[in-house]
Amino acid sequence: MLNTSSVERAKILIKEIAVENAVIDLENKIENDIKESLDNEQREYFLKEKIRVIRGELGETNSKEEDISKLKEKLSNTVLYALRLEAVNNKMLFYTKFSLSSYYTSSI
Repeated sequence: MLNTSSVERAKILIKEIAVENAVIDLENKIENDIKESLDNEQREYFLKEKIRVIRGELGETNSKEEDISKLKEKLSNTVLYALRLEAVNNKMLFYTKFSLSSYYTSSI
């Protein structure tokens, strides 16, 4: 007959295997969901690009898409300009503080 400790160890082992099995099942489900989502996004992108190319071949232009594209370009240029201006201002502030501190240090 099996010892009580052997039975208890077997029960614990069965529980651990069940938990590990549940984790593996969940990982597989997540992986499948992600794969399905990516497949749908790729199919959607492919179809949109195909429609865009067909419209281009037919000479049809979508002014809405063109407007959005132009606005995105203007916005990115504006944002980049603002970031560059902020960086220049920060550098000027740094050099101004640096120059003033070196001036006061050297005059003492």
